[in-house]
Amino acid sequence: MEEELKKQLEQTFAQGKDTAIQCLDSTGLPLSTIGKCSVEASKLLSAIYRHAQLVTDAEGEKPPVVVLERERSRILITQSGGYITAVYRNNSE
Repeated sequence: MEEELKKQLEQTFAQGKDTAIQCLDSTGLPLSTIGKCSVEASKLLSAIYRHAQLVTDAEGEKPPVVVLERERSRILITQSGGYITAVYRNNSE
């Protein structure tokens, strides 16, 4: 399963839109990281996502996508299959 996860992250990263991708478990433990990003931020990103789930919990809807945006970059956070994914992207893309 770990190899399949890594393969999926590498395929997504190879598309060239993203500067980094992190896959985390529900506690914020980094399972896989591709590109340059802060591994230390993983627990914080996981906590932000879990809080977003609490305030947007609507039965039957897809999981939320949390966007942290700055002038030059943004981080998109969502969950699928029990894993939290953080995608780092430049705003020029």
